[in-house]
Amino acid sequence: KYATNVLDMTSDVEVDEEHKTDTSADSISPLKRRFCESVDHQEDSRLLCQECMVHKCDNYCLGDCPKVEPRQCRFEYGKETEYGKADTDGRERLDTSVIAVDRRGIEHFRLIRTKSRKVVQHSKTLLQGWRGNCDVQLLIYRSHPDKPDITEIENVCKYVVAYASKKNHTSKNEREAIQNIIESSSSADISGVNALVKMSLNWMTSKRLISIQEAVHEVDRLSLTICSDEINYVPLGSCMKLRKSTDPKPKDLVHSYGNRDTKYEHYSLDRFFYEVWIKESFMRDEDSGREKDRILIAKGLNCRPCHPIDFNYARGMLIMHKPWSVHKPLNTRNK
Repeated sequence: KYATNVLDMTSDVEVDEEHKTDTSADSISPLKRRFCESVDHQEDSRLLCQECMVHKCDNYCLGDCPKVEPRQCRFEYGKETEYGKADTDGRERLDTSVIAVDRRGIEHFRLIRTKSRKVVQHSKTLLQGWRGNCDVQLLIYRSHPDKPDITEIENVCKYVVAYASKKNHTSKNEREAIQNIIESSSSADISGVNALVKMSLNWMTSKRLISIQEAVHEVDRLSLTICSDEINYVPLGSCMKLRKSTDPKPKDLVHSYGNRDTKYEHYSLDRFFYEVWIKESFMRDEDSGREKDRILIAKGLNCRPCHPIDFNYARGMLIMHKPWSVHKPLNTRNK
């Protein structure tokens, strides 16, 4: 119900799977219209789906087969009859929604599919608003909401980060070019490894592939290392370190908190950082002069989120969120 009623998702649309987009100047393609210009919203959604939400297999999803055998679509839209034809049948029709497991062991929610085997599962609302190809993936959690599995959440976060960053792999052209350089070299040339490496690197430099995010930054002449936030790590080990009265007094966060003024004695380390420490120690962006937001992250003493909570994580959270000082240290003995 969430997928169909809230996200307005579907994969059951009647389309012409052999349709080819009209790119001429006088084209009446729905991709050239705004949503407010459509009269029949249902037909508008169907035509948009036909234009950009029908999967057509090519070398991208079929990959390359060194044995020149029929290839399998990695998005599960079937297998071609002969190598190079890309004539896959599409996905199986479904009379009811199911949770399917792909070849990598990842679960996917499949909606009813009775009209077309090649329509990509999508959100009709998002498609009509964006007026172009759009992707919606449902992330499935198996653990109970009140007792979450940290590993499951971590895997989902990794998937989202990897998808958003679009990590690049060495392209087929790069691999073939380097292989051609090696194969074209004689046995005498191979002995000169330095020359061979230089040739490969020179070619890769002239043909380098970059992600669209990096390309946008390069075009706009933006720095690739700039960030709106500043991450501050607090070493939890130093919070429990004993010092002699004759030792020099550092000016770091931990020492300042442990010897804070009595008016802040009820503050936790986390609260002291955000309400006192960063107010007194500003950090500004070198280019714009803007005051940067700062984020505090605990580090050390094996403090890692886990469920059920273990001693190391509990100790780290007590150091961060329960008031303590050099005069009233925390009792963190394992009971």
